[in-house]
Order: sequence, then structure tokens, then C-alpha cells
Amino acid sequence: MAEVVAQRLKTAILDGQLPPGTPLRLAQISERLGVSVMPVRDALRQLEAERLVEIRPRRGAVVTDLSIEDAEETYAVRVALEALAARHATERLTDADLDEIREAFGRMTDAQRSGDLRAFIDADHVFHHRLYQASQRDRLIRNISELVDRSRRYAPITYRAWQPLDAGIAAHRPILEAIEARDPILVERLTFEHMSAAATRLVSALQVEASDRARTLRRRRDGAHAHR
Repeated sequence: MAEVVAQRLKTAILDGQLPPGTPLRLAQISERLGVSVMPVRDALRQLEAERLVEIRPRRGAVVTDLSIEDAEETYAVRVALEALAARHATERLTDADLDEIREAFGRMTDAQRSGDLRAFIDADHVFHHRLYQASQRDRLIRNISELVDRSRRYAPITYRAWQPLDAGIAAHRPILEAIEARDPILVERLTFEHMSAAATRLVSALQVEASDRARTLRRRRDGAHAHR
């Protein structure tokens, strides 16, 4: 039961339904999910180990903030693994694989034209996942999937710089052309550059948000001192 509760909460956190800083009260969660308090407590400990939840003494659990350090670590590993998977995949690519990758790119193009960010994100994930699957390296694919799952919290920030979505199409078209040319070295390099650029955008955005929060807190403190 604790595993079920943990997965429900994890999905809500990763999809943004429970934003950073949201209090996670035992009684409310247990009532909402129809379970006792004990599996909820165990689930929160599990999510704390995954750095999705922070349990504060005498204050309860909250959803953790989006961390610059976690983003840097996660994307550093993703960049390396996804570039490797892209090379192996291009070496083994079948015509059926290529058709599915082209279809995903077509869906990205349709989403770009309609300005549908959610559809663009979904098609982007399919584009890369279908490519990596062609590598037939099961452990590598599993590791990438876990990191992509962990990165879901950052997706709105990562894609914000691609509004309108023209830049997203421009970033993926060279990768598709290299895949169609069946050039594994070029696909590896372009994937590495593409993921590195995504990491840079994300970390920069998180730094700006952290700076904005710090300024807001300073203004509040200064205002409180002024009224004393």
C-alpha cells in the first residue's frame, strides 16, 4: 500500500499537480486516498529518499523546491547516456524504426503549428524514446527512462524558451536528417549538443527564478523592518 501511495504522490509531484512547497499532510492524504496514516507516512519517507519530499521536524512534509544542483546532476548524466544511446540506435536502425521517428517529428510539427505545448512535449518524448529503443540496449534505455521521469518536474521550464515552438522544430530537424542519413557519429554529436543546450536553458531559468525569489524575500523582510 505504501508503494501505491508513493507512486500516486510521485506522479502528482512530477506532473506539477503538487507544486514545490506544497504541504503534504498525513490526515488529508490518507482521507483522500482512502488508506490509513501508516502507508502515507512510509510513502513520504520513500519520496524523501528520492528527494521529491522534505520532511521537517515538527512541521511535516512539503514538496521540495526545484533544485539547480539536482537539475545539473540529472542532465549531466542524461546528456552522456542519451548521446550514447543515439549512436547505438543509428547503427541498428530499421526502416520501421525510422518511420516511427518521422511520424513523431510530424506530430511535433503539427503541435508547433497549432501552438500546442503539451502535444509538442509528448511528441518530443516519443521522438527520442523511439530512437533510443532502436539501440536494443535494455539497461541503457531503462536508465534513460528513469532520468527522463525524474526530469518531468522541469519540463515546463525547459520548454518555456521554445515559445513559440519554432526553435524546438529547428533543434530536432538536424537530428532527424542525420538519422535518415544513418550517420551514427553525427547523430551522437547532435544529440549531445541538443541535450546540453536543454540543460543550459533549464539551469539558467532556475537561476533566474532563485534570484527573483531571493529579491522578493528581501523586499518582504525590508518591509517588515520598516513597519516595526
